[in-house]
Amino acid sequence: MRPRPLLHPIALLAIAVLLANDHWWKAACPSWWTGKLSDFAGLTFFPMLLGLGLEALRVPGRRAVLVSVLATSLVFTLVKCWPSATEFYRHSLGLLQSGHWQPVAAVTDPTDLIALPCAAFALLLRSPVPRPAPHCDHGLRGRCESGC
Repeated sequence: MRPRPLLHPIALLAIAVLLANDHWWKAACPSWWTGKLSDFAGLTFFPMLLGLGLEALRVPGRRAVLVSVLATSLVFTLVKCWPSATEFYRHSLGLLQSGHWQPVAAVTDPTDLIALPCAAFALLLRSPVPRPAPHCDHGLRGRCESGC
């Protein structure tokens, strides 16, 4: 059975919080808290999404999750600490969202790195890799009913 990390309650809660925060709460009550909330929620679910995309490209499951956590953490760190990366992110995401080179709102703010541990949820929610069936010792190679 394939793991479904984006259907885990933690991932679903993170997605719901991110949507509500970015579409309503930031406009209704802008503060440092709503800014950080997006970072925590996004870092919780995005590595899971990226990991599933990597698995679809045939990257092995455990490696896909690890690469997605490391890549997400690296890009987030660059965007939050380096103004040029922030500007590139703002324009690139704007292009993806609207089809135009219309930048989205994002700020260079190293204090947002407090949310980085949330990226590890992708590792924690990953189901254990299934173990192969034990070797058949029935002496019926290829004909065992248990699929040995």
